[in-house]
Amino acid sequence: MARSIFLKTPVLWIPVETKQPHRRLDVYADGRKIREFMVPDGGADQKQEGDCVGYYGKLALPGAVGKEVILRGEVSEDFLNAIRTDEEMKEIDSLGEQAAAGEEPRPSFHFTAVHGWINDPNGLIYADGLFHYYFQYNPFDTEWQNMSWGHAVSRDLLHWRQEETVMSPDEDGPIFSGSAVENQEGLLGQPQEALLYFYTAAGGSSRWSAGKTYIQKMAYSVDGGFTLHSLTTGRVDSLARENRDPKVFWHEETRAYVMILWVEGDTFAILRSGDLMSFRESQRFHLEEGFECPDLFRLTANGREKWVVMTAKGHYYPGSFDGFRFVPDGFRGELYLGDMQYAAQTYSGINDRCVMIPWLRMNHPGRTYRGAAGLPKELEGIFSKEGSFLVRQKPVREYERLRRECTAGESACEMELLLGEEADFSVKTGGICISYNGKEHTLEMGAECWYVGKTCRKIRIFVDDTILEASIDDGRLFGAAELLEPAAGFELLESHGVERICYFHLNDSCAAF
Repeated sequence: MARSIFLKTPVLWIPVETKQPHRRLDVYADGRKIREFMVPDGGADQKQEGDCVGYYGKLALPGAVGKEVILRGEVSEDFLNAIRTDEEMKEIDSLGEQAAAGEEPRPSFHFTAVHGWINDPNGLIYADGLFHYYFQYNPFDTEWQNMSWGHAVSRDLLHWRQEETVMSPDEDGPIFSGSAVENQEGLLGQPQEALLYFYTAAGGSSRWSAGKTYIQKMAYSVDGGFTLHSLTTGRVDSLARENRDPKVFWHEETRAYVMILWVEGDTFAILRSGDLMSFRESQRFHLEEGFECPDLFRLTANGREKWVVMTAKGHYYPGSFDGFRFVPDGFRGELYLGDMQYAAQTYSGINDRCVMIPWLRMNHPGRTYRGAAGLPKELEGIFSKEGSFLVRQKPVREYERLRRECTAGESACEMELLLGEEADFSVKTGGICISYNGKEHTLEMGAECWYVGKTCRKIRIFVDDTILEASIDDGRLFGAAELLEPAAGFELLESHGVERICYFHLNDSCAAF
């Protein structure tokens, strides 16, 4: 089954009805394949009924304007006929991207995609006054598939504007997670202000890339991060079957770019490059319970510097790093409560603080998007009484500047509680209860119950639509959960031994977008 379309603009709109079987769609131009996606298409024979949602996903084909595009694959004739050009979409306003996005409820200060699935943060970089947030993205369903790099920008880390998808699956495989840096050394024939990107091409994970392996690749941008161009230099051949998630930064002391890479299991690798033409491995090491999405950064406490490796599940490992080898102290810390948060990454390009954003594994039932970015947080280091180096996470200063004290009514997005010894409280928001037991030192959030330790004297609860986050003990831990319904302030059910309760809302007069 095939359809030919002449492109007057660089966009096609792909029909999406969730919870349908996935079928392959290939896109050709100038006689060669330029895209391959798996799209939900039940056809007439396998169509699923029930709680499906529908929308049109945007397929950008900037190199195919003025050309005949051929679409073919395993999809049905009805599916092919439902694909729309820009001109056709303008005639059907009710199906347009902006119309559909405007009708849906969504969080105010947590990023969500206009439509589709998102997961891991990628390529977080601050450049030219903009925070760039790239992310694992499937524009064509609310399930994991078609891993691409979506893109959003912000001036304050709270108000986001989604931009065009910057990388899509190609002949080397789907586009998995990675990182970004500024080209400060002026390498690869590009200007210093160019942005450089490092990512995993997941070879063998699609029919188009069959027989290939997972490799690490590079891309660059000379327009401030809005258009990315893939490179053939700087590739890192496979170290293991699914090695992935390169985090790259410039190490000034040894004058080299350093890459930390997940290899397999609890094994990670350090690789180095002086020219970005090739990387050489300098170390492999193990981290107890470490897994995926590594980050390596330095924090300072009391004038003493520590290097920290952070992995996908929120484990962190303080240690030392000389540019070649990371030596952990033997202490493993925890940043998360539960498994709602995952794959956090820190920003490059910010010199005076360490900012990270995790993925929140939200479901958003009945909506045309799934997944969200967590509240951006600043990481700080402290030394415990026992001498261990600990990491604390607090909402970014942009959030703190915008918050204003209010009542517990509908406008409240945060509740802050100062706890006395053996304090108890229970509060309701968004259809669930949050309870703290000071004798057992446990926090319940809906169906989840966690032991939070004996030192907890402050809890901050953040709500945004159906997103719930909680800061424990001044950011020693952060928990997250999904509310049953959009939050409308807080209802205090009981309180014993709580010394102070404050409510806050965000003053949006400084909204950037």
